Amino acid sequence: MARSQEALADLLRHEIVIERNLALPAFPPDTRRIRFNLLTRPGLLRRIEQWSLLSARYGMSTTFPLLDRRVVEFALSLPSELFLREGWSRRVFRDAMSGVLPNELCWKQSKVDLIGVMPLYVATQQSLLLERLVDWRGSPQICEFFDLDAVEVRLRSLPPPADLARLLDIGIGKYADFSQAHTLLRTMQFIAFLEQHG
Repeated sequence: MARSQEALADLLRHEIVIERNLALPAFPPDTRRIRFNLLTRPGLLRRIEQWSLLSARYGMSTTFPLLDRRVVEFALSLPSELFLREGWSRRVFRDAMSGVLPNELCWKQSKVDLIGVMPLYVATQQSLLLERLVDWRGSPQICEFFDLDAVEVRLRSLPPPADLARLLDIGIGKYADFSQAHTLLRTMQFIAFLEQHG
C-alpha cells in the first residue's frame, strides 16, 4: 500500500477496512480511461492555475509540455500496457526521458505537490475542522467509516499555518507534514460526501 493509502487507512475504522476489503488494486486495467478522466476533471485546471500563480509570484512563467495537444493525443492513443510495466507507473514517460533527465529523477517513485496549497488550506482551517468534528461524531454514517479520535489527533498535530507557509516559500519541509495534511483533506472530502449523500 502506498504511503498516502496507509495514512488514510489509519483514519478509517479497521473493522470496516477488513470487512469491506477496501484495499485498492495495484493497477487498474484500463489506464486510457483513467488518463482521459484525469484530463477532464476540474483538479487539472485548478493545479495549472495554482502553478501559474505561484510562478508569477516569483517573476517566472509556467509551461506544461505534457498538456501539449499532440502529446495528449499521442498518450491517449497508446495501450495501457505501456504506462504500467514492471512495477513502474508512467513508464512510457520514464522511458522517453531516460538519458535526457538524470536517472534519480526519471525513476523516482514518489512525487510531492509543488504547490502545497491544499495542506496549507487544511492547516488554516484547523480550528473550524475541529469544531466540525463535534457534529460529525453525531453522524452514524461518518462514525461507521472513520475513527474520529484518530482524525482529531491528526488535525491537532498539524504544524501552524505560518510555519507551513514559510516552509513552502523556501522550498523545504518535512514531506510528512504535507502528506498528513493532504490525507486529512481527502478525509474531509469523503466526510462531506457522506454528509450530503448519507
